[in-house]
Amino acid sequence: MQTIDVPQGASLYRYVERKDFERAYRVACLGVTESDWRLLAMEALEEMNLPIARKAFIRVRDMRYIDLVNAIEAGQKAGQHTDIFRAQVRRPSPISEQSPP
Repeated sequence: MQTIDVPQGASLYRYVERKDFERAYRVACLGVTESDWRLLAMEALEEMNLPIARKAFIRVRDMRYIDLVNAIEAGQKAGQHTDIFRAQVRRPSPISEQSPP
């Protein structure tokens, strides 16, 4: 018997584009790269799908973002508006990451 690795990245991307994070997570569990896990985690976090974001950040062992997810959940329980948290989640644009000429 042979084991064949079947890349699942393309399926993951399709589900993430559709914002179907539950299915994207199930596909990721079948086997994707760490960068694919990170993509799923960040996209789920931006859409405030906190359970999927937490699971994906746990898979890549990113404590900084796990703590952020916990803080967002605590804030939501305290009645804070989600727009406050969305500002904390936004990724910097590639232009702002470049050094000035």
